[in-house]
Amino acid sequence: MHRTYGYDIIKNGHVLIHQPAIPCKPGLEGFPTEKDAQKVAGLVMEKLQRGIMPPTVTLEEMRAAGVNLN
Repeated sequence: MHRTYGYDIIKNGHVLIHQPAIPCKPGLEGFPTEKDAQKVAGLVMEKLQRGIMPPTVTLEEMRAAGVNLN
């Protein structure tokens, strides 16, 4: 088993989002790199800052951000 990564979005010391797996993808596997998890967390944070709820991220948005989805 190889190590994978997820992310948490925290506001005022409280976890708003705990995402251990790649969103929009079947299964429970996380991101292959920490950098990929950070990119998607950044996309989610941008949506939250713009008031988009839920801050859903699509496969297309992740690909456009250069996230490795293999």
